Amino acid sequence: MRQAEHFSAVYGILRDVSWKILFQRRANSWFNDGVLQFPSGHIEWEETYYEALKREMKEEINIDFTQDDVKLAHVLHRIQKWGRVYFDIFFEIQNYSWSIRNLEADKCSELDFFSINHPDITFYNKDVIKNIENWVQLSEIIM
Repeated sequence: MRQAEHFSAVYGILRDVSWKILFQRRANSWFNDGVLQFPSGHIEWEETYYEALKREMKEEINIDFTQDDVKLAHVLHRIQKWGRVYFDIFFEIQNYSWSIRNLEADKCSELDFFSINHPDITFYNKDVIKNIENWVQLSEIIM
């Protein structure tokens, strides 16, 4: 059996006072352009999950936080039929400083808080939120 090559990505989940969730509308990439997705990014070599989350959230949406401000919320084992296997790590960011801003306008055409029922949110991001709300810590999907 062929061994999978694994990739890892971190995702930041931020909620506003009405429990809407922050999403980015992807643009100019090879994957899911036009849809809403959590702010996220790949983990770089020799970087911890927390370090990657902190770096990505600063680079993409201009926030800073401490490790005490984040909570591991969900792990998604995502198998893509074209050959990539991902371990997606979702964190809820409960406290942060600085104002949220779109710092990657070339990759993100919109940044705002949306209801989880918005039709442009990726189906697996909707599933992640449902799993978090139902205390399911791990899920798997084949795309």
